[in-house]
Amino acid sequence: EGLREVEGIGWEKFIPSFHQLPLSFRKCVPFFLASVVYHLPTLEEWFPGDHDIWSIPMFSMFGSQTMQMLKGLRDKILVKQQFCADCHMTASGIPSKIDYLMHVQALRQELKNDMEVTITRVNRVLPENADEHGERVP
Repeated sequence: EGLREVEGIGWEKFIPSFHQLPLSFRKCVPFFLASVVYHLPTLEEWFPGDHDIWSIPMFSMFGSQTMQMLKGLRDKILVKQQFCADCHMTASGIPSKIDYLMHVQALRQELKNDMEVTITRVNRVLPENADEHGERVP
C-alpha cells in the first residue's frame, strides 16, 4: 500500500533524476527509501530542524506537510526479510536480525546438548570396548 502511494507521488520527487539511475539501482531504491522513512524518528533526533538534510527534496516536497506524509508512510512499512534477485541486496531490519541471532543461539544450545548426550553415551560404551590403554573420551 505504501509503495503504491510512493509510486503515485513519483520516485523522482523523492530522488531527483531517478529515471536516469541504472535499473539495478532503481530496484534498490524502495529498500533505501523504506529504511530512511522507517528511521525518520531517529533522524529527527540526530539532526536539528535547520540541518541541511531537511532541505533535500524528499523531506521538503510537500512543504510543511511532508513530514506528516512521510510518517504516514512509515506506518505502512513491513519490517521483514526482503531480497532483490537483480542487485543481490537484502533489506533487513533489527527485528529480522534478532530473529536470526535467537535462532543461532537456540541451535548452538541444541548442538551443545546433543554433544553432551553423545559424550555420555560414548563414555558408557567405551569401558566395555576400551583399547589396551583404557582411554576414554573426556
